[in-house]
Amino acid sequence: MPVLDGVSATKRIREEERRQWPTLSTLPRTHIRNHNRVPIFAVSASLPESRVEEIIGAQFDGWILKPINFRRVNELVGGIWDYDQRRRELYIPDSRKKHWERGGWLVPPPE
Repeated sequence: MPVLDGVSATKRIREEERRQWPTLSTLPRTHIRNHNRVPIFAVSASLPESRVEEIIGAQFDGWILKPINFRRVNELVGGIWDYDQRRRELYIPDSRKKHWERGGWLVPPPE
């Protein structure tokens, strides 16, 4: 990004969400009201799994690697509203079922 890298931009967005939460909570957009924030995914051509704690700490909601598979993006975006879909795509460390290269959610759905 020309002005901010993805981590810095995400931190700024999260700060603004915390500052603006009373206003955001009145919006009709249920995904913001229900999740308290806008979903943000890290997109990278070279994001190793060893950096997962860093992207969780930066408050990303998920990740996807380049080259972008738009069918996969649609599956992940479905997790915004479909909590079962999000649970299926949730990152589980050392899972044989999940492959880092596919991308996924880092944040479970709200209870």
